Amino acid sequence: MGKKQLIIFNSFDFGSTGTLCNYLKCSNQRDFFNPIFICSNKQKNGNADYYLYDHCSKIYRKIQSLKAKYFNLYGFTGKKVTSKALKFVKNNIYKDSEVIISIHQIESSIFDLQSLLGFAQTINSHVYITLHDCWFFTGKCAYFDISKCEKWKSCCDICPHKNDFPVTKFKKIKKSYRKKIDLILKYKEIITFICPSQWIANKLQESPLRSVEYKVIHNGIDISFSTIKTNSDNKIGLIAAASPWTERKGLKFLKYLSNNIDYKKFSITVIGADDYQGFSNKAVLCKTISREKLMVEFSKNDYFLNPTLEDNFPTTNIEALSCGLKIVSFATGGSCESFDEKTGICIQNKTNEELLKTILGLKKNNDKEACINRAKMYFSKDIFVSKYYNLFRNEKV
Repeated sequence: MGKKQLIIFNSFDFGSTGTLCNYLKCSNQRDFFNPIFICSNKQKNGNADYYLYDHCSKIYRKIQSLKAKYFNLYGFTGKKVTSKALKFVKNNIYKDSEVIISIHQIESSIFDLQSLLGFAQTINSHVYITLHDCWFFTGKCAYFDISKCEKWKSCCDICPHKNDFPVTKFKKIKKSYRKKIDLILKYKEIITFICPSQWIANKLQESPLRSVEYKVIHNGIDISFSTIKTNSDNKIGLIAAASPWTERKGLKFLKYLSNNIDYKKFSITVIGADDYQGFSNKAVLCKTISREKLMVEFSKNDYFLNPTLEDNFPTTNIEALSCGLKIVSFATGGSCESFDEKTGICIQNKTNEELLKTILGLKKNNDKEACINRAKMYFSKDIFVSKYYNLFRNEKV
């Protein structure tokens, strides 16, 4: 059998999804030719081989953006520029190679999903779609935990949350919802969903796309960035990080916590927040920092706080684990899948009082090694890449 070649599609070449795509692109697999990374958006780090934004005008991008917003056509707008990208792919595929297509987050871009799946079928390629959020099986929403909406289980018709990401101008979204669901079902024989958490796999099974094959593969990180230090301070170090801090990330809970903990016993650092409004002036706030500096800040503390209200499989949890921190997280999405009883606490009741009660019961983290070992054993970049490529080879993951 000849070699395979991986083609990766994602909105960005940076951030969490862009980093994961780059892991796949830069992995040296003997039975694979060099992967091709196709990226949409212009804020580029140079990791991708082709940028859609470089091959269309500003006016074209604006028109596609308006079409997406007014008609809820996210993932279905840029047919012309997607065709150009697919022509580039076709011209750069190695002769006689078996092509594997890996689609990631595309609702923030001008990719046309219909063109991607049609292309895959014409070249007899299998498509792996990674569910970084819930967009592929909802009318438009990336998440629905806060809104408690369950329309996605049967039919998204009138959307009560049109201003949630991705924003749409009108509430009527049934037509675009059916277009997406019907398209995926049409090509389901060549599609496998990759679920970064068991939680999102469970949600997928409640959706109209439950008949599409899926596999669960947790995300991974580059452990080499991790920094290990012993916290010599007698205080219990708490740290939280997000960019940006929003309602869904749990900002209000951190503000409450900062005003109610005993600073003789605890310290609290919030990365990504620089506005003290609502925070105690005893809390340490700092702007978003590089990943290397973030790892250093993690290592100075004992616990990573993640009061998230909507999430899939937060990368920050495993980054904190790799630096020896135990996790304190709300039972949201797949957030609690990254740790066990020895390395974290999962809070079922998502209230200020329950979070404070949990924090006040903490002791110094004297078992950083258990956290580090768990990150290395389950969530390293190498394990992540190995599981993806084993799936591409039709091997057990």
